[in-house]
Amino acid sequence: MNGAHRRTQHYGWGLVPGLVVGLVVGIDVELVGRITGSELALLLLLPAAVVTGRLPPVTSPIRTLVLLALVWLAVQFISDLVNDSEIDNMARGAARAGATVLLVLGFFTLIGDRLRSIRTVFLALALGLLVSPLLNPSDYFEGDPWKFGYGGGVTMLVISAAGILWVMEQRSAAILLCLGAGGLNLLLGFRSLAGIAIMTALILLLSMVFGRRGRAFSPIQMGATLLVLMIGSLGVIEVYSHAAQTGLLGEWEREKFLAQVDERGVLLSGRAEFPVAFEAVREKPLLGHGSWAANEHYAILLLELSGVSLDNIPVDVPDLIPTHSHLMGAWVEGGILAALFWFYVVAILVRAIFSTVHNIRLADPVIIFSLLNLAWAILFSPYGLTNRVLSCFAIVIAATVLRLDTGRDAGGGIGR
Repeated sequence: MNGAHRRTQHYGWGLVPGLVVGLVVGIDVELVGRITGSELALLLLLPAAVVTGRLPPVTSPIRTLVLLALVWLAVQFISDLVNDSEIDNMARGAARAGATVLLVLGFFTLIGDRLRSIRTVFLALALGLLVSPLLNPSDYFEGDPWKFGYGGGVTMLVISAAGILWVMEQRSAAILLCLGAGGLNLLLGFRSLAGIAIMTALILLLSMVFGRRGRAFSPIQMGATLLVLMIGSLGVIEVYSHAAQTGLLGEWEREKFLAQVDERGVLLSGRAEFPVAFEAVREKPLLGHGSWAANEHYAILLLELSGVSLDNIPVDVPDLIPTHSHLMGAWVEGGILAALFWFYVVAILVRAIFSTVHNIRLADPVIIFSLLNLAWAILFSPYGLTNRVLSCFAIVIAATVLRLDTGRDAGGGIGR
């Protein structure tokens, strides 16, 4: 391995490129579909890294991720041919899988194996997300400016501050700050982000208990970790449900809770896309329905499951097959081989989360928050624009955690 590769592998590609890539995440332009400023920046930086010899050796699991993303690209093209997709949709489907390769390799080059680079890019992404509502406000921004505007960026800034405290060995303060971020999001109605922040605090606490006992992680410790995480998750849901129903979070949140939550519980209520997507997968499990597949049957089924009367269904209802999930979106549009990328991501994600518990050197609020946010997005968020950037960043974090935990490419140890 030459000197340039060694430096890049251990230190990443420097702080300035990482800052640039993160800060422009709130910008998006229309090319082949809409792409973010972060993707445009990496589109320029990645070829420069190859030419200058700064691209690290692409080892596992990054190599496997890139190969599976290329498989996704190929099978999406085949699915589009079989389903006779429109040319514009075919181009957007190919661009989405291609952007995944770009983002994974790009963030891998920026980060190397340096935890400091992870924190830098995370902070820059937080600042970029704060600017995003000013540049490209969501259609839902006026109705809920916290959830669809400033909430993500502000929460990531708080987590960044917790990360600084954690590095300074102020670990109790870091955990309290994560809990505070969770409480703030609960008060402002951003339930998923509240849960992610609170679970980040819980995993940090588990790492303080188990991570000091060496690298070995016994089955008993693993079982205890799973049990605590399950109890913690259920506890967060129960606390929120009680606070919302009794009006502790305000009358607006109480009314929203009563309107949205049914017998399926907090987690699944209002997520009718999931059963609709499963039915679409059952119809075409192997090759899928094609990029941006439209089917009036599934669009109407979504409205029915959401409680909309057939008599009140608008004439101009969008007929895209609803998924609202990284995993189900890939499976519905490209088939099982497209979804294979996300199944592999789930596998390395679970291992990475356990690594942060049993290896305290890898426990960090920024890392854990990013991994949990990815877990939520794979199941419950569409794979587009800033979600695409944040998810690929978290995928590279998971891969980095595994490489560092197994001692590969460690060189002089974990780069803080």
